[in-house]
Amino acid sequence: MERSNITEEPKAELIQPEQPAGSKLRKRKTLTISRTRQLEGLAIVVLSIVTLIFLAMSGHTLYDFPVPDSYRWYGDETQTWMLLGWKNLLLHGKMIVPVALESTLTQSPGLFLGSSWFTAIWYGVPLILAPTHVDPVTVGRTVSFVIGLITLGTMAYTGYKLGVFSSILALAIALIVTTRAFTFASHSARYDIITTFAVLAFISFFALRVAHGNGSTRRQGTRFAFWYGLAGLLVLLTISPHVSVLLFFPVIFIAWYFGLYH
Repeated sequence: MERSNITEEPKAELIQPEQPAGSKLRKRKTLTISRTRQLEGLAIVVLSIVTLIFLAMSGHTLYDFPVPDSYRWYGDETQTWMLLGWKNLLLHGKMIVPVALESTLTQSPGLFLGSSWFTAIWYGVPLILAPTHVDPVTVGRTVSFVIGLITLGTMAYTGYKLGVFSSILALAIALIVTTRAFTFASHSARYDIITTFAVLAFISFFALRVAHGNGSTRRQGTRFAFWYGLAGLLVLLTISPHVSVLLFFPVIFIAWYFGLYH
C-alpha cells in the first residue's frame, strides 16, 4: 500500500486566462520594409539617377569632346579612314580607302584585317545613308554612343539573369559609365566600343548557359566548346582583330571548364 508524501506541496497547474470572445490579440504580419532594404533601394535610386545624368551629359558633349583633330585626340584622321574603309567594304567588297592616293590604304589589308563585315554594317550603313555634307566622324561617334548604350543594357540583362544583387549591378554600371575609358570609347568613331560589346556578349552567353544549364551541360561541353569556339572565331573576324586577343584568357577558362585538357 503506497503512502502519500504529505510534505510535498501540490503542484499548481498553470491556467491561462481565457480571452474574451471577440478580442483579436493575434500577431499581425508587419508590412514595413527593413532598414537594410530601404537603404539598398535608396542606393539603387541614387546610382540610377547619377548614371542617367552622366549619360545625358556625355551625350550632350558627344560631338565636342574630345576635340576633333586636337593634340589630345589625334586619331580622328585614323577614324576617318576606318569609316571610309568600312563604307567601301560594303559598296565594293574591299577594305580600302580610295581617296588615300599613293598610300598603302588603297590596297586590301588581307583576310584577317579586311573582313570586318559586322563592324562595317554598324558604321558603314549609316555613313552611306547620311547626307554628303555630314562629317564621317559625327556619324561614327553617334554609332559608337548607341553601341555603348547597348553594351550597358547587355551588362544589366546578364547581371539580372545571373541573380546579381540590384545594388551591386547598379554600382558596377555607374562605375563603368563614369570611367574615362568608357567616355573615350563611346565618343570615338572607331571599333573600340563594339569590341567591348563583342567580348561582353561572348562571356555573357557562356555565363548564362552555365548558370541555367542542367547537369548534362558540362558533360556535353566538348561538343559545345568546339562549335562555340568555331562560331565565335568566325564572328570575331568580322568585328576587329583585337577581339581574338582580348578573348584569349576567357577561351582558356571555358576550355578548362568543359574539361578539354583531360
